[in-house]
Amino acid sequence: MKRISFLTLILLTCFVSAAWSQSPGAFTKHKIISFDVPGAAGTMPYAINPSGAITGVYQDASGVNHGFLRHPHGRITSFDVPGAAGTEPWSINPRGEITGQYWDTTGMIHGFVRTRNGEFTIFDAAGAGTGSGQGTMGEAINPAGWVGGDYVDTNGVSHPMLRAPDGAVTEFEVPGANGYYGAWVDGISGLNSTETIAGAYIEAPANVFHGYVRDPDGTITQIDVAGAGTGQMQGTLTSSINNAGWIVGSYVDTNSINHGFLRSPDGTITTFDFPHAAQGTVGENINQEGAVVGNYYDRQGAAHGYVRSPKGKFTRFDCPGAGTGAGQGTIPMSNTVTGASTGYWLDTNNVYHGFVRE
Repeated sequence: MKRISFLTLILLTCFVSAAWSQSPGAFTKHKIISFDVPGAAGTMPYAINPSGAITGVYQDASGVNHGFLRHPHGRITSFDVPGAAGTEPWSINPRGEITGQYWDTTGMIHGFVRTRNGEFTIFDAAGAGTGSGQGTMGEAINPAGWVGGDYVDTNGVSHPMLRAPDGAVTEFEVPGANGYYGAWVDGISGLNSTETIAGAYIEAPANVFHGYVRDPDGTITQIDVAGAGTGQMQGTLTSSINNAGWIVGSYVDTNSINHGFLRSPDGTITTFDFPHAAQGTVGENINQEGAVVGNYYDRQGAAHGYVRSPKGKFTRFDCPGAGTGAGQGTIPMSNTVTGASTGYWLDTNNVYHGFVRE
């Protein structure tokens, strides 16, 4: 699911801990490093690339969003698009290029690409509105520099778009998208190396979610998981697509409970739930080997991170210090082919902190 607001922090580095495996008796140790942008009031990493570079957002004491890049060895560089009233990076590719969006002083949103050297290119879709909360958003960037994103028109409705490395923008519509928000491209890794897009849309009047996949030739296929509800804010939501065309996401059933799913390149859908998940399972990202990261919720409503192997084995993990109350806990956002993952955790004061699990 897309953007989330956040709160506060303190500089901290922690290591460890044990991971619980679905297999009886299996007990594997992993290193978890927590981190915060110095001086931030909250740190929220979104994406990690194969070399271990991480990008995301931090919020200052005044509530303003800024971007950051955490280098593979831990050094953190903060950045803002020149003249921005707020900057939000979303995705980073293997070359270290970052895409995201920023707000100008009028509240209009613009997409950007930041090179590894820190140079910015700004882009706007032709159909984007120019009012506050309208404009263009970069969501996912693939290895060649193609960007999948969205634009919000003058009616406040979102539409997907694809930006080529030469700057050409292709706007497209998803059939059936007519809800109050429209359609979008999945953030972080909703665009793979073949320029295939995964995303979702809302259908009115019930405001039901549907997933979709857009092939490089422009063909759009709707994705609905059997068992997904058809009521308000129920349905199917994609989250990520890998280079082989496997898609991960979540569906919301008739009881408004989340469950994970995998869609193979031939369209076969496999559903899954973390064992003992009391209040739902979310599938967030899939790496090039088919390993999935996400989170599940316990009876108290606290989130716990997990890795699901390509063979379906689950490994749970929690960041040390993560709160155990409702809305607290550990939330992985993305993972690499080597098995590293990043995301954020909320402490008992509901402060956001970043982590990398190696």
